[in-house]
Amino acid sequence: MDCLKSRSQDDASTSEAIDFLRQSGLANRISPKDLVQAARSMVRRTLLQGDILYYKGEPSRSMFLVVSGEFLLDVGEFMVEGKPMAFVANAPDKCYFLSSGSILGDEGALGEDKVFASTAVVVSTAAVVFEAVDFGLTFLAEKLRSLRYCALY
Repeated sequence: MDCLKSRSQDDASTSEAIDFLRQSGLANRISPKDLVQAARSMVRRTLLQGDILYYKGEPSRSMFLVVSGEFLLDVGEFMVEGKPMAFVANAPDKCYFLSSGSILGDEGALGEDKVFASTAVVVSTAAVVFEAVDFGLTFLAEKLRSLRYCALY
């Protein structure tokens, strides 16, 4: 009931985030209060083809849930005129294709260095992501740690 009451007061973005978290399975075993709080701390972003979501080596202060669209991640190590440049010397084993339902930036949130380990660019015509910050970031990081632990076990 708490979840339903708060949903009626939320904007469309929060409701959409709640629906996405439920459909993805990330909302399993979470209290309605925490679910609403996590959804409220997510920002819906629309990106266009060629937009870079984040660069490798940047401080990681958020994680991204891909609602729609396709991304190419480049994890390669290369410099151009002393600056890191993505997608210049693409090698098949250094690029990864991710689409709807994916989580981006988790390596930064879960890693010790707290920096992005890749550069992410939109390759579809457009993409929609939820950017998790604050409570949402903490919630997703703990959820992913638990899932990875269970998978390893």
